[in-house]
Amino acid sequence: MLDGYETIVDGNAIAMITGAVDDLTIDIFFKASALHGFMTKQDILRPMTKGSDGVISSLGGAALVLEEFDEAIQRKSKIYAELKGAS
Repeated sequence: MLDGYETIVDGNAIAMITGAVDDLTIDIFFKASALHGFMTKQDILRPMTKGSDGVISSLGGAALVLEEFDEAIQRKSKIYAELKGAS
């Protein structure tokens, strides 16, 4: 997402579609579940069963349309946020 932002700031584009994903590895999931009690009372993941009390682990992702501010104003776009900087 930072690349899209920098491309616009550098004047090489007026808009960019950008995105990112995050993978939840099994190792991280089980360490987090031990800390936060994600497992069922029997320490088994059963999220799809009747009366379940477990969770489903999954990936996360997002996509954003970044646009130069003046262009968005000119097009009368609905602006959800303004990115002032990134690192």
